[in-house]
Amino acid sequence: MKKTGNEFSEMKRGLWLFVICVAVTLARTVAADPVMLERFDTLNGWKVWDQAWGGKAAFQQTVAPPSGGGAILGIFPGVVYKELTGAQTDGCAAWEKSAGLSFWVKGDGSDLYGCLAVGPAGAKSWEHNFGNSSSYVHYFPLKNTAWHKVTVAWRDFVPEEDYPAIGVPGGMSPVAIRVIRLGSRWAIHHSSAKIPRHEYSIGPIQFEKTVPTLNAKTALAPFAGVVAKLKKKQPVRILCLGDSITSGQGVQAGERYADRLQEKLRTMFGYDGIVVECRGVGAARITDARAWVDRDFDGVDADLITIMYGTNDSVIYKPDFFAQTLNDYLDRIAVVTHGKTAVFLLTTIPGGQDRYRTADPLAQAIREVAALRGLPCCDLQKAYYDLGETKARAMLPTVHPTAEGHELMATMMADFIQISAGNVMK
Repeated sequence: MKKTGNEFSEMKRGLWLFVICVAVTLARTVAADPVMLERFDTLNGWKVWDQAWGGKAAFQQTVAPPSGGGAILGIFPGVVYKELTGAQTDGCAAWEKSAGLSFWVKGDGSDLYGCLAVGPAGAKSWEHNFGNSSSYVHYFPLKNTAWHKVTVAWRDFVPEEDYPAIGVPGGMSPVAIRVIRLGSRWAIHHSSAKIPRHEYSIGPIQFEKTVPTLNAKTALAPFAGVVAKLKKKQPVRILCLGDSITSGQGVQAGERYADRLQEKLRTMFGYDGIVVECRGVGAARITDARAWVDRDFDGVDADLITIMYGTNDSVIYKPDFFAQTLNDYLDRIAVVTHGKTAVFLLTTIPGGQDRYRTADPLAQAIREVAALRGLPCCDLQKAYYDLGETKARAMLPTVHPTAEGHELMATMMADFIQISAGNVMK
């Protein structure tokens, strides 16, 4: 039967409605699909950086997580990385709307931490200079041996150098990500002990439009609470954080200021329930400490943390940036320790020879941060300058103290704590 004009019109209308419905469905499907940074379907483009301090890493394809996609198994210490090509960044304008990244992780059951970093390409990319990269890094625990999803807000990708966070004015925009890095350049961790062999698997990395809000800003525990526990002879645990001065480069085990502080406090307060642990990392800066905050303090039951950074920072960073980073570090410590840990700041000490006055501006920045936040601060810099001619006996011809220098620092710290205890619970 011959179709009438009206019937043809109805067929066209039905066809157009069908096309529109299909288009809307496809659009919704595409919109619902996650925006991926890396699927790991293949490992094309992934490389090993063979100049990492930690040694030469390795990687291979591994069994994918339940989310689908692929996965990479990295064997560390060392660094593996990928620079994205133009085709891999097509449509990256959608990245700008993200609040962070998520990725799948499978740890090796160790107490170590893995590392995921992102950054831009260019003169400071990993391809050209890993040691001074414009990277943003996040550390995560490897204890869980089952596949699990980790979601990280942009704020918690911590800058490794002197630039603002991802997505804030002056910081990297998410659309500028061109490099993905697993592992870090570091070969050592607490007390400058070598980082042992470890491995972890990473599954698809995707952008997240929303990221759950983590802990609100938390205050540090009051220092007075620590000295009160000392007066009552209750157990007290103190962690000493810092660089190679803290880790004791140039002196023997037992001569570091952390070791000497433990002995002095036990003698002063008359009991052995005081434990002081050295957690210094040679060559570390305040930017490194901020990046390691989860690794260093997650699950740590410490009453007091002493902080002494600045010697390595003094030849790189301006005082304003150092103070800003120290403040951010303190905020992060408060959150990860749930406000149960106090902080005791130590000023950076003078160096030897051409480094004699280099750290002075940062020592002043530490004093100002302490005053602003109402934190205790032991002025070790002033104590060294007060030595006058005898300072030479307390310093090696570098930036490192001798055993006599460590003894001086421990004495200053112990006296400060003892005087504070005399003012508590009178």
